[in-house]
Amino acid sequence: MVDEEGFWRELEDVGNAYVEWRTRHGDEYAIEIKSDRFHPEIRRGALVIFSPRKELAFNEYALVQLRDGRSTILEFLRQDGNLYTFTALQSGGRRVSLETSQIEHVHAYAGTAPASDKQHA
Repeated sequence: MVDEEGFWRELEDVGNAYVEWRTRHGDEYAIEIKSDRFHPEIRRGALVIFSPRKELAFNEYALVQLRDGRSTILEFLRQDGNLYTFTALQSGGRRVSLETSQIEHVHAYAGTAPASDKQHA
């Protein structure tokens, strides 16, 4: 469940579904969006693909997991030393600043696949 700030603690329904995706590193993964929390930027049902090894790009999505276990998708703006700055996809596009000490990891956006691309193993 996504909280008011757009964070979740655990992913629901981690299962056998997959999407065929051309990868560069082989460790990309997809998250299926199951709510309207990120609409209109990301639609319900979309499969958002992230890469742990791809470099973050200005104005592109990033999956951010905090050390307290919460995660969210934000739009990456910049990193200045120990400070990351993002824009929230909801809440009027407010700025979100996080210190590296708060972050477990940040994974770069690799693409979006439509819900119709989802396949079951």
